[in-house]
Amino acid sequence: MAITERGRHRAEGHGLGRQFSILWTGQIVSQFGDYLSYFSIPLFVVFLSIEEAPRNLALTYTIETIPAVVVGFFGGLLIDRLPIRLSLILSDLARAAAFGYLAFFASTGPEQNSENGLVSVFVVAFVAGTFLNLFAGGLYVLVKQLVGQKRLAEANGKIAAVQNLAFALAPAIAGLLVSATGRFTLVFSVNALSFLLSALSIALIGPVPRIRSHNGDDGDDAHEGLLADVFNGLRYLWSEPRLRTSTVAIAVANLSVGFLESTLVLTANELGASEEWQVGVVFAALGFGAAFGAWLAPGFVRYLGLGRSMIAGLFTMGLAFAVFTRMVFGPRQLFYVFVTFIGLQLINVPLVTIRQVFTPDVMLGRVLTATRAIGWAPTPIGALIGASLVSAEVVSFITAVRLAPMLIILAGIGLIPTIIWSDTFGPIAAGDHPTVGAD
Repeated sequence: MAITERGRHRAEGHGLGRQFSILWTGQIVSQFGDYLSYFSIPLFVVFLSIEEAPRNLALTYTIETIPAVVVGFFGGLLIDRLPIRLSLILSDLARAAAFGYLAFFASTGPEQNSENGLVSVFVVAFVAGTFLNLFAGGLYVLVKQLVGQKRLAEANGKIAAVQNLAFALAPAIAGLLVSATGRFTLVFSVNALSFLLSALSIALIGPVPRIRSHNGDDGDDAHEGLLADVFNGLRYLWSEPRLRTSTVAIAVANLSVGFLESTLVLTANELGASEEWQVGVVFAALGFGAAFGAWLAPGFVRYLGLGRSMIAGLFTMGLAFAVFTRMVFGPRQLFYVFVTFIGLQLINVPLVTIRQVFTPDVMLGRVLTATRAIGWAPTPIGALIGASLVSAEVVSFITAVRLAPMLIILAGIGLIPTIIWSDTFGPIAAGDHPTVGAD
């Protein structure tokens, strides 16, 4: 399968292309909104449920991530069948409406330990999680349509860099806004506005090259029916060894990531970040680390290959986070959280690129969302297991946090003897499309 020649020439002849530049710029706004909520929703949950914060943080995270499974198996069909820009714009508008509602609710002045408040947060988390996953799958389909095969790692790195620049800035700004006002209304309102502006930027991209097969058709499995199309995407995912192996490894690592991510606000607090602005600084450090990691990742891919870069990222993330949990708030702790999220992007950029490179274009939406679904499915399980162990006093909270990175390191070790280490270098280095399904 191939991008139309006109679109490919435009991308390769003028940097990554005007359309990609508009998309990339719009992601500054969209991701700013995502990471405002990444910080402000957990902080709001802690405010609403001080007595049961670990449990309710895990529940919120679970409700937000469960849609990844549903969207992964069925939402990809929308991406493959609908105009790609329409899918992304609808996702942004739905998230704008959800956070607009949460801003209104916050303006009513909910009290601490408010059950009604938690229900509102759970509803918004579900809606936001559903459309975040639809947007995330569609975004990387659109990137491949705009830039072609040879420059995927570069384009993915640029998208990840701008995402994580927003990640660095948004939590600190959210912490300052909440600290200054004592309320969450403003931060949720800005969140809603960011998604409206993101939808506008995608509308301004204009028509994009259509995916076509070599014979000019729109795809060889576009009309087999809903369940058949879902099954075809899953069957291909499982038959391609690079997709299968990388997805299973990430699923294993994400058992620990679910607990670590859902309780990151509490972890920072336990390790000495007692004020909202201090927690915001921790989040800013990890955001800058992720942005720097996204900038480094294409170079790692050129030198090490896709799979070996991903394995290096797993080791970097697991080891650095383990050290981070042994330190108190201060410059050294901020350095290690910075390095942790460099590792995260050394995982994410090669991982997304592997999925794009080794998947036929006509089923790219299904495979991208399905791999995301399978990879992320263990995160709510890990979050609930960790919270349950802490609630039952089997282990202390900080002990659970310190043990969790070991799974990330084990996932990296497990990939060394696999095809991910031995055979994911050539396609990006050579700039050629691999022979899909040859293995």
